[in-house]
Amino acid sequence: MKRELYREDLLLEVLEKFRASPNKKLGQNFLLSEDVLDEMIEAAEITADDTILEIGPGPGALTQKLIATPAKKIEAIEFDERILPVLHWVTEGAENFEWHHMNALEFQPKDPNYILVANIPYYLTSPILRHYLGHENKPKKAILLVQKEVAEKICVTAGQFSILSLEVALYAKARLLRHVERELFYPAPKVHSAVIVLDVYDTPKISSELIPIFWQLTKLAFSQKRKKLSNTIGKAAWKNISGTDLLEKSGVSPTIRPQELSLEEWENMAKILLAS
Repeated sequence: MKRELYREDLLLEVLEKFRASPNKKLGQNFLLSEDVLDEMIEAAEITADDTILEIGPGPGALTQKLIATPAKKIEAIEFDERILPVLHWVTEGAENFEWHHMNALEFQPKDPNYILVANIPYYLTSPILRHYLGHENKPKKAILLVQKEVAEKICVTAGQFSILSLEVALYAKARLLRHVERELFYPAPKVHSAVIVLDVYDTPKISSELIPIFWQLTKLAFSQKRKKLSNTIGKAAWKNISGTDLLEKSGVSPTIRPQELSLEEWENMAKILLAS
């Protein structure tokens, strides 16, 4: 390992050497805690059979830790070409490392059952989750450093669902690993962060034919999440069934709000709509 880039003094030294700096527009905040990095690596449970995909490696503090694991292959996706010279320098000589200079939302994983490990830009959390969890070649596990508020939304219990937490619950079991204070980043963001672990299911919790209908219903309901279902789904109409009849046949009270419904209740409603 060439440098301990989780140390702020060494990180600043390397950034100056390569005339690089965090890109605010890309949401770059570099982690300064070896403890957090080590906990992310430990949670990944990496073996010699695993391929690792890292999104937004930045200067490579996490990348160096990944290279030191038994993983057979490590791939990293970095969009910011200004930070690439640092990443090249950090990973020089690593035979099991491959980088891609591109948008992470355009990357198409070729290896199924890889492990996704990343400190992803906050503003890209939802698009990245949709892209990778819904992909044909999805990860078997994801260890993600995200905004604390987003982490708590994803790891909620029944009755507090959002469209994001339902989206994750469709594909994976989520748990909160730890909180990460804003002071542990350079530069320090305005909000605190958290590490979440997603254990991805072999198949989605809902059959593939129901997923488009599931999204249609949830997007309709959560477009006005503070309103009762009678004012969203209840006012909609399909070719062979009204929204009011759909709620009645599903056994769902029209007076509740969308965050109160479980994944199974959304699935049941989708089944009835598909059969109507």
